[in-house]
Amino acid sequence: MYSPALVARLCLALLCLSPLNLAHAAPTPGETDLIRERQDRLLEEQRRRLEELKELPGKAAKPVQPAAPVDTRCFPIKDIELKGADSLSDSDKNRLLKPYIGQCLGVAQLNELLKVITNHYIEKGLVTSRAYLPQQDLSGGHLQVLVVEGKLEGLKGADGSQLSDRELAMAFPGKTGELVNLREIEQMVDQLNRLPSNQAQMELAPGQNVGGSEILVKNTPQKPWRVGLSRSNDGQRSTGEHATAF
Repeated sequence: MYSPALVARLCLALLCLSPLNLAHAAPTPGETDLIRERQDRLLEEQRRRLEELKELPGKAAKPVQPAAPVDTRCFPIKDIELKGADSLSDSDKNRLLKPYIGQCLGVAQLNELLKVITNHYIEKGLVTSRAYLPQQDLSGGHLQVLVVEGKLEGLKGADGSQLSDRELAMAFPGKTGELVNLREIEQMVDQLNRLPSNQAQMELAPGQNVGGSEILVKNTPQKPWRVGLSRSNDGQRSTGEHATAF
């Protein structure tokens, strides 16, 4: 809204633009042109001032889309049951769960708990193990967390890898049916690549069971032989002072 003072000034300016008092003599054609020119300039000046007023900081702000409501609900948790975490010791379980027992947990805190448990497995090299929340009723204060520990279902060489099952078994320190451990897989790849003819790489593929994985070892075989050429002056006069070797 514009101020009353501004409106009054605009009205006064418009009055000044009104036709001359009839009591005065009629203007000549030249004076009429001059009056119209002044009127045009004044109108243009008023338009410019109104445009400037629209750009002042106090102009009406654009409507802002209201932010989505934050879910502040939480559930008082009395105890937490960790199922499926067979490879974890009791001390590990207690250390992971204790900070969340006796707390009111919302969605953010529940997701944080799952992340803490999963990261514990990853730090141990168990990269295919994950923590989940099964469908449940939390109104009683009992929280159940399910862990799916990823196990190895198979190990094989890719087509064209020229790696036998025996070579893979000798290089791999783990066993089928055990937890998938990234450190053991890296150790196998390093062992295979000790041979100059190997350029092995591993790939994890989903297995048949939930959480199961298969290791597929890819390899680009190189020529197993090398050619070297050397020349020295260690020879004898009878055989030649310069010796060349392949």
